[in-house]
Amino acid sequence: MKRFIVTFLALCAAGALYAQKSIGDVIERFDERLSQRNIPTAEIAVGGIYFGESGTNGTAAGWMKDEIAKAAVTSRHIKLVRPSLSDVQAAQAVKSRGLPSGMTAAKAVSSKKKYTLTGKYIENKAKGLVNLTLNLEVTENGETVLFASDTAVIPTAELAEYDLTLYPPNISQAEAIAKDFAKAESFLESKADAGGKSRTLAAVQKQPQEAAPATDTKMQADDAARAEGSSMTAQSDAPAAQDGENSGDAEKSAVQSPKTAAPASSKKENGAVQITAAMLDSENCLADTLHPGDTVKFMVSTNQDSFIRIMGIDANGNTFWLPVKDNFMPADVVRTFPDDEDTDYQVVDGVYGAEHLFIYAATDKSQLPDETSEQKYRPSLITNTTRGITGVKKHKKLTTGVFKISYTVEP
Repeated sequence: MKRFIVTFLALCAAGALYAQKSIGDVIERFDERLSQRNIPTAEIAVGGIYFGESGTNGTAAGWMKDEIAKAAVTSRHIKLVRPSLSDVQAAQAVKSRGLPSGMTAAKAVSSKKKYTLTGKYIENKAKGLVNLTLNLEVTENGETVLFASDTAVIPTAELAEYDLTLYPPNISQAEAIAKDFAKAESFLESKADAGGKSRTLAAVQKQPQEAAPATDTKMQADDAARAEGSSMTAQSDAPAAQDGENSGDAEKSAVQSPKTAAPASSKKENGAVQITAAMLDSENCLADTLHPGDTVKFMVSTNQDSFIRIMGIDANGNTFWLPVKDNFMPADVVRTFPDDEDTDYQVVDGVYGAEHLFIYAATDKSQLPDETSEQKYRPSLITNTTRGITGVKKHKKLTTGVFKISYTVEP
């Protein structure tokens, strides 16, 4: 009898494990849902897959995306496509649900139906499992809804077999920054209601000769860092790029404004400036994982005429500023940065882990944060920086905003 009970429990455990869905099972379920809705083909862009609420990931995220791609090949209704800025705007629209009524997401660039697949995973150490929840969302005419959602279960041993990590080595800093940024966002929402040496991403001068070896951990440029000592500088002796030129394929404003305040706009201002941004790799794909030597660019848009500055925090907690030639952003115009043809944003050393970029926008230049010298991240740095740009001048209403891009640098 005792042996029978033990055998029965073992069979139940095996059955429960068998019932758990793999990534392929989840993709197959999404494919069936598309078939039930009589959708012959859905072009789906795979967005970010992150560990919990950290906004970062480990090497396991890349493996998860590969498994999604393999499963999609055998599906009947799923066609994976490269993500675009409009896919990011769709994701941002989801995030903007529940904001004060005066705040809206950035204007959608297309009314075409778009599908975006994103994921979030957590670890159950007691059971030796990783739960990956995949969400398939569809956006049409500016409205985003959840089309399907399901959870895949991955044995931790399977990830260990491939020597994959769930999160970056500096996960504690990443989680602290995520909480800090959430406080900064809450502060802006409340205002709307009321009315280094270890840098990894650097601005470098484009060189006609072959790239320096990967072991070079210094910024590859002719000049030394600026006297201010910020860990991110534009190093270039080349003539400035002509106005209107752009290193990317996105539209850039022809306006090169010398003013300190954005010109009057016929658009109604809606509280805090809403920013939409995406980081693209050299092949114009959305990037959330980088490696030494990679070059990136950013596509940015705002819903109001604004000025921007870009601050970064590297894996070691050092802050830096990315150089911007013309920081004026006309409302609802997508611009690409770097906006100087002689400058690249490049990963130039071997410091690994989660890193973050913060795009600050303000309708008045004076409200942008100062590009201070290099400093270490400390609790509430983002919140305090955001608080510092929300002042109000006499007889003038000023609006500001902040947007976060997270990425992970891996060997």
